[in-house]
Amino acid sequence: MGRRSSTTPSGDDPSRPVTLPRVAVALSALGLHCLYGEDRLVVPWNDHILVVRRLMPTRPSEPATLRFDMVLRQRLEMADMPKVAEVLNAWNQERLDPTVTMALQGDVLNTHVQFRAHSAVIIDLGLSDEQLATAVELGVDTSVLLTREMISQFPQLATEDSQVATEIRNRQDHDAVRGVLDGLPRPDEGLPAPISAEEAASRAAHPSGQSRARTAAATRQEFLEAGVGASPREVVVEHVQASLTAAGIEKQQVVDDLVLAWINGVLFAFYLDNGPSLLIRAFWEVEADPNADRFRLFLVCNDFNAKSSLVKSFTQKDRDGLQVRMEFTVNLSAGQNAAQLKHLVTVGMGQVMAAVDVISTEASGETAVEWPGQDG
Repeated sequence: MGRRSSTTPSGDDPSRPVTLPRVAVALSALGLHCLYGEDRLVVPWNDHILVVRRLMPTRPSEPATLRFDMVLRQRLEMADMPKVAEVLNAWNQERLDPTVTMALQGDVLNTHVQFRAHSAVIIDLGLSDEQLATAVELGVDTSVLLTREMISQFPQLATEDSQVATEIRNRQDHDAVRGVLDGLPRPDEGLPAPISAEEAASRAAHPSGQSRARTAAATRQEFLEAGVGASPREVVVEHVQASLTAAGIEKQQVVDDLVLAWINGVLFAFYLDNGPSLLIRAFWEVEADPNADRFRLFLVCNDFNAKSSLVKSFTQKDRDGLQVRMEFTVNLSAGQNAAQLKHLVTVGMGQVMAAVDVISTEASGETAVEWPGQDG
């Protein structure tokens, strides 16, 4: 499957609420058959299962998302764990989507390693038909690419062609439709409440050390003035700068399509790649042994990734030692209207900041985020 081509968005495709029937239409346009559950669509494949859910917030600070969950049908032995860690970390470092995690299945005497993956799209302000079609196509394509890559690394993950295997697949598909398939927990369980769009803006410290308070009402009014239902437009770096300024981040350094900003003591990079996609990335330099502590930090990142819908984390060795990166990605090939972009930048900034806070605290015992007003 090929990705949707990166064309300039048309001017007559307004954003609308995202529903599962709209998603089913997008899947059908790709020639895919799906099974219908009460709150999900299931797309069965020979070696993996793709589940699409529309997740509404359970807490005021959460965004609504369209989430794509993928589970490989076969599992690995515990002896494969070292290689699994390397392969997963490399994928999350090199690929935008989906975020891949591992989970242990079974009991003490019979434990296996299962691959899981997910990606999500924020749908608070709706999606145009082209945006939704792009999101669905990417969710499908990347799940297939991931499956092929994992099978190339671990051939035992391929499902054999037999009557028994067919019966197992049918049972797994039925479980996925009923919502009892292993590997699909409610995302964000076990994580602190994420920072809302408005709170992220109000808690973003300026280089001066001051913070710019912004009320939820004022932020919503800006979204309305930008035209929530407007047709998407092509996104350029100036639009990203404007969205950051609207969120209270006024001091920025721009290099080509890259915008750098220090926010609450954390280095952030906002940049456009040739996908086109917007990446919001934060960097945490870890005071740890790059060799002895790397697997421990991988496990911290894996645990976080399994619980986070929108931000992934991974480890990377550089000249200075070991670094953990947190990344929020938005595909832009179908464009964004002004309201959508402002919302995504602000939510992404808050979600990544929360990721730095959670992971650094878990890994080192103290946060790397310099929250305004906290004791030094």
